[in-house]
Amino acid sequence: MWVEAASAVAAAKAASASLVAELETAQKVLQQAEHRVSEAAATIIHEDAIKQAAALRQAWNVVWQLTDVLNALRGVPTSLPLPPDAVHLLHLIAGFDHRQFPGGRNVALGRAGERWRVWHQRLCEDPNAPRPDDGASSAVVERVA
Repeated sequence: MWVEAASAVAAAKAASASLVAELETAQKVLQQAEHRVSEAAATIIHEDAIKQAAALRQAWNVVWQLTDVLNALRGVPTSLPLPPDAVHLLHLIAGFDHRQFPGGRNVALGRAGERWRVWHQRLCEDPNAPRPDDGASSAVVERVA
């Protein structure tokens, strides 16, 4: 009986050691799989962040285009004042407008001012005259809407 018990204990210890080794191997495999999943998740997040950054750049360009369009009204002598909240926004944006223009001239601002002046002239002749547009302003508004 003593020999059978000793044999059973030895077999149990061997089985236990084998199970411990299998558990360690399984834990390593699981850690590797979790690491691969984490890397894949990080890649997905990174790709989405790149898309978000592109959307931010596009939105930022829209902000600059709309800012130029609204600031161009200052060059139209017959324009009425903008609503106070719009003026406030333009002042805020002007505080961090560090754009550099070739020759120091903002061509988009000049074009926008010319469109406002042309529309004013046309409206004086025809109250239903459509706003002249080179396509940029309407595209900006459509993207924002």
